[in-house]
Amino acid sequence: MPRAHKLRFPPIASFTLAFIAWGLLLTTDLRAEEDFRYWQGLSVAEFDGSKFDISTYAEVRFRDQASELFQYLISQRTAYDVHPNLTLGANYTYISSKLPDDRLVDGHRLELEINPHWRANERLTFELRNRLETLWLTNGADASFRSRHRFTANYGLHFWKPLTALYASDEVFIDYTHPDIFENRLVPLGLRFRLAKGVGWNTYFVWQSIRLTAASHQIYALGSQLNITF
Repeated sequence: MPRAHKLRFPPIASFTLAFIAWGLLLTTDLRAEEDFRYWQGLSVAEFDGSKFDISTYAEVRFRDQASELFQYLISQRTAYDVHPNLTLGANYTYISSKLPDDRLVDGHRLELEINPHWRANERLTFELRNRLETLWLTNGADASFRSRHRFTANYGLHFWKPLTALYASDEVFIDYTHPDIFENRLVPLGLRFRLAKGVGWNTYFVWQSIRLTAASHQIYALGSQLNITF
């Protein structure tokens, strides 16, 4: 009689299911106590050259327990690799936001980036995105100037094909009108998937701390992003 093969569940698949289950428990807790939000992004790379890239990015954000659309943006982005470990970028972003009093405010944002990146070994890579932003609002407010600095660590995986990497990041926002760090975004854990050739998908949890006055406002969100490369 042939010997039966023991069914073995891939360890990374087990981890992924545990991650999703943890996320559902986490968001259930937060929905009861905090303003839980959901962010959905789409990145389309129209031109992916050896050194020069052009892409379009769009994102919608929901607040009030992820039930109300309050912000969307669309961005045209360019990037140029001046060195194997350094990329420069220039972007334009249009933003539409709903304020707490339900007034709509639109804005135009110019973004310049200097982004070093390096590889520690076959699996571990690091990225540091440094972005300088100038924002003009259509409600007549003065232009604002700020910078954002995001450090990301990526760890590549090869055990289960759809899941390609784990990552974590932390980003600080500096306001130069009144010099101060007024926002921090921490992603303790994110997952990167390859769904098909030229199609990827990221999902992550983010903790956002914003200080507009003396007090800080804590926000928790579940985010996902679909990435398409032609």
